[in-house]
Parts: sequence; C-alpha cells; structure tokens
Amino acid sequence: MVIVLLYARYTGMEAKTFKNVILGTRGIVYDTHGNTIYNGGGSSEVDKYPYDSNIKTEHLEGEYIQLTTRHDLHVYGHLREDLGRLYWFQSPEYFNNCKVLKNHSHIIRSPDSPLSGKQALTQHLEWFGFPEDRQLEIYPHTNPASAINYRVDTLHVAPLATNKPVIQFLKKTWLNGMNLPEEKYKHRRIYLDRPHQSAARTVLNREEIISLLESKDFYIFSGGVSFEEQSHMFRDADIIIGPHGAAFFSCIFCENNPQIIEFMPSTRYTPMYKDQVDDLGNASYRISKYQSDLQHNFYVPIQDIIDIFDKV
Repeated sequence: MVIVLLYARYTGMEAKTFKNVILGTRGIVYDTHGNTIYNGGGSSEVDKYPYDSNIKTEHLEGEYIQLTTRHDLHVYGHLREDLGRLYWFQSPEYFNNCKVLKNHSHIIRSPDSPLSGKQALTQHLEWFGFPEDRQLEIYPHTNPASAINYRVDTLHVAPLATNKPVIQFLKKTWLNGMNLPEEKYKHRRIYLDRPHQSAARTVLNREEIISLLESKDFYIFSGGVSFEEQSHMFRDADIIIGPHGAAFFSCIFCENNPQIIEFMPSTRYTPMYKDQVDDLGNASYRISKYQSDLQHNFYVPIQDIIDIFDKV
C-alpha cells in the first residue's frame, strides 16, 4: 500500500497494485474467489467474460505490469493505449524489478514487414525500457478452449490516460528507439486513404479526390509499410490530409509542423488526433466537418480540396 501511495504522488495519478489475484482475458482482474475487482482498464465486456474456474490457471511469481487490456490491437492506432501505460511505470525506484506481461497478438504488422507481430512487440517494449528478459508472454485468449488464466503474486496496472505528458513520452521514446534515417522521406505530401472501408466511413467521391491529389504529387497512403517507415514519412511531411481514421495517430511523429487537414463526418466527430498533436505544439491542424449519413459516409466538395493548395 505504501508503494501505491508514493507512486500516486510521483505521477499525480493513482496506480493500482493487486496482491494474489487472477488475471483473465481482456485484462479483467479477479480475486481468488472469482469476483471481478478490476475491469481491464476500461473494458466494457466484463459481463461477457465472467471468471471460469474450468480454465487452466498458471502461477506467476513476483511482480508484473499488466499490458493486456485487449485481445487484438494494431500498430497503426490503438497500440498507443497499451504502450502509453508504460509512461506511468518509468520510476525505477518502484518498478525496476517488474516484468511486463505481453500478448503478441497486440501488434499486427504488414505482410511485407521484416518483423512478425511477436518480434515487433518485443522490440517496442525494448524501446520503452523493458529488455526481453523483463518481458513475459502470456495467452489471455477470448476462446475458453484456448484460454489461460494467471494467478499473479503482485500485479501493477495504470490508467489509460493519453494526456499531454504521455503523448510527449510516446513520441520521444518511439523516435529515439527507431533511430530513423536523417535524410528526408521521399514523399512530403500525403493523403491518408481508407480503401478498406466500402460501406461505412467512406468519402463518397474518393476517386475524384485521389485523381486530383495525384496530379499534385501526393502520395496516397493506405498502409502496407512498416511502422518505422510510416514514422519516417510523418516525421518529414509538409502536408497531410484525409478522412478521419487511425492513421492520423502517426501525426505525433511530425517534426516539420505540417499543414494537417482531417475530414470529419458529422456523425463521428472525435477530435482525438488533433488534441494529441496540439499537445505536441503543432499549430497547423484543422478539422473540416461534413454532413454524413448514419454509416458516417460523406462527400467532400472538390473545391475544398483545391482551396487547400491556396493556403499551403
């Protein structure tokens, strides 16, 4: 309990420390009687995954940091929520004997990436100060037939607070760890496309917009590159535009104060990416909101795209 109080004073937020608990899928923490005592850092599925005494349970001796709030996360967006938690465990005075619990399904890499999901997560955690000998892979699977619960002697968890210090920490740590090339990236104008969305969150005149942008030397980004290359691209960009989506997360890597225009459907107004870029001091981020249907599909007038070039 003393550690928890000191840590709360150190960070300004309260860390949670549990003794002799069961860690189940989705990061849900149970007491040894199977009662839920922690909901997995915001999991809304506690009722869907009650404690099951028939699931195999393994004992983990020692102290661990929970990094398993969801079963499937991806490197282009929600990974932030998990790795952002490591900000709250950077005081070696309290946590230098802890291991991080990792689930390699938290990262999905593009098919041509040199690193598999498992290797990528290991490397990411190393960048954040936890070498491989301080990582432990676990398997909190959602399927009871494949699941394993874990009885943990001491389990530390932290809030999922993506606030200004956390965003700054993520950017600095990632860029330092990746050691990106000094030379500028080959594309400086980027359109963040969403070709995988065909029935929802779609720009209805997508092909018209892409045709215009390609004539203006824009690179049409639709994924399929490594995390490192994507970070290099955003670091050096002069202008970034596109419809709202997780790709805007990588704007935290921008170093050139680019012009950023995010097209937002009126039915899904979530300025989270602008907020995090504002926290990093980028003064050139603008949201353009458009009327949209119930599936968040919307039309961007081509004149709005043309007007962008008059302001760059």
